[in-house]
Amino acid sequence: GGGFNALGNVEIAGNSTVNISNSRAESGSGGGLGTEKDLKVLTDSRLIIRNGTAGGSGGGFYAKGRALISRSTVSIEDATVQQSGGGFFALDVVIEEMSSVRI
Repeated sequence: GGGFNALGNVEIAGNSTVNISNSRAESGSGGGLGTEKDLKVLTDSRLIIRNGTAGGSGGGFYAKGRALISRSTVSIEDATVQQSGGGFFALDVVIEEMSSVRI
């Protein structure tokens, strides 16, 4: 992950905001952020990634497990990759009611 990389689960919850800009994962995945497990964006939280670039997959974010977005907003702008998933890459994606995803 260019902005940050987590070996475990990542949870953004409780009306939180994570804003990542101008980050690069030169040869890896997850231009904005990468996690080896699940990414959860919950309970009125916001994940905003701008100008993420990845040499692998997931220009905005890369989740090796499940990406769960519940009652929250994910916004990815100007993300680029060399492989797959320009906006994001995840093995499983769940977007629940009252959520917004903009790429």
